[in-house]
Amino acid sequence: MMLDFFKRIAIVAVMAVFIGLLFIGGRSASAHQLPTDSTEQWAWPVLGRVTDTFGTRQGNHKGLDIAAPYGDQIYAVEDGIVKKSEYTGSYGHAVFIEHPNGYETVYAHLSTRKVQEGEEVKKGQIIGDIGSTGNSTGPHLHFEVHNGEWNSARDNALDPFFVLTNEQILVTTHMERERVEMQRKLENLSKGYNYIEESKEELVKAVIIENKGGNVSKITIKEGETLWDLSVEYGVSIHLLMEWNKLDSTILQVGQTLYIYHDDKSTYVVKPGDSLSSIAEEVGLTINEIKSINQLVDDLIYPDQVLVIEKS
Repeated sequence: MMLDFFKRIAIVAVMAVFIGLLFIGGRSASAHQLPTDSTEQWAWPVLGRVTDTFGTRQGNHKGLDIAAPYGDQIYAVEDGIVKKSEYTGSYGHAVFIEHPNGYETVYAHLSTRKVQEGEEVKKGQIIGDIGSTGNSTGPHLHFEVHNGEWNSARDNALDPFFVLTNEQILVTTHMERERVEMQRKLENLSKGYNYIEESKEELVKAVIIENKGGNVSKITIKEGETLWDLSVEYGVSIHLLMEWNKLDSTILQVGQTLYIYHDDKSTYVVKPGDSLSSIAEEVGLTINEIKSINQLVDDLIYPDQVLVIEKS
């Protein structure tokens, strides 16, 4: 009789432990569930070289770092409301946007902020420019995605690669692609027949050579070359390279032809051994003018950095 009693006690204890583990597991699983009204994959807020990813630095890096030329425009990846637009010691100039699907995105280390707290923003709207403010060692965007509201522990942060397109496509380029596709569907419907999804075709892209006030170079892409390499070599932004050549992707093909519009007075690519003093003397500006135009907080520059040297 006593033996049966202890057996029952043991069974109850085992069941209690099992149920407890189920609850713990359930909480763990739900902690990183995506919102039920989840977004489709987002196009990228800026184009550049990924220099750091989610979860590095002993798990303390909660976002994606995208290096890009100073002053490149940054776009909202989706419609939303600006929750915060402020300067902090770590993030520098930063914009926080709440989206209808439950996500919150963070754009940090900006040189300038183009939106205010409480402002309604649209997908593809310019919200700031690439900079190196706050705890930063060079011009880049620190991009975070949160499942719910941002908090100081950042314990609901998600890897941005989960929601960004696999290839780098600028959000404005993606929107234009969607607009063209919708227009094609409407044209087909207007002809009296249902739209049928066709296999993707290569669009014929004519590059119109315009007079930009400078020389134009025709270059052929070599193996291993990237838009980032060309941006550094010619001192122009990736955004401009894509705009000039009507590119809808950052992927380049060997043998592909691109056009570069030279405007020698607008930018300068820092070379090894350069200093602000030597650059100022070369381009005919003062050190303070260069620092003001580029919003530099000190005299620190580094090779391949793109400086704007044209007064606005």
